Amino acid sequence: MGTQLQSFPCLHRIQTMYSEFSAKERKIADYILENPQRLVHSTINQVADQLLVADATVFRFCKRIGFSGFQALKIALAAEAARPGKNMDEAVKDTDNEKAVAIKVFESNIQTLQDTIHTLNQKHLHEAVEWICRAKHIVFYGCGSASVIALDALEKSLQTDLAVTAYTDPICSC
Repeated sequence: MGTQLQSFPCLHRIQTMYSEFSAKERKIADYILENPQRLVHSTINQVADQLLVADATVFRFCKRIGFSGFQALKIALAAEAARPGKNMDEAVKDTDNEKAVAIKVFESNIQTLQDTIHTLNQKHLHEAVEWICRAKHIVFYGCGSASVIALDALEKSLQTDLAVTAYTDPICSC
C-alpha cells in the first residue's frame, strides 16, 4: 500500500480494502466506519478493550491500511473530518433543479474515478494486461443493464489486434 494511498482518504481506504480484511480487522474497520470521531477521541487501549482484541491487532490494522501507527490514523481521521468539502454521496432531491442533479452525478462519477485510480495496484494491473494480451480469444458477457458495458468493451477492443466477442442477454435475471 505505502505511498500509493498516502493522499487517499482513510475512510475510503478502509471501505476499499474491507473485503480483504480478516474477521478481527473487519471488527476494527466497522468500529471506525460507524463513528470515526469516536476513534479520534480514544486511546489504542480503549479501542482494543471495547472490541475485545489486542492492542497489537489495532496497531497492525493501522499499518495494514497504510499508516505508521494508531496516532497517524487518528490524525488522518481528524483531518478528514475537519476538511471542508461536499458530500459526494449526497442524494438527488426532488427539489434539485436540472443543473444541481447534473453536478451531483458528475461529482459522484469523478469521485468514483479518483477512488479507483488510488486503489489500482500497478503489479496486478500489469499482470492483467499481460493475461489479456496472451489470450487467444476474449469474450465479454453482459446481462441486463450490463449488456451495454459488454458491447462497449467489444467496440473498444475491436480497435486492437485482439480476438474478441460479446454476448448479451438484456432480459436475463443475473
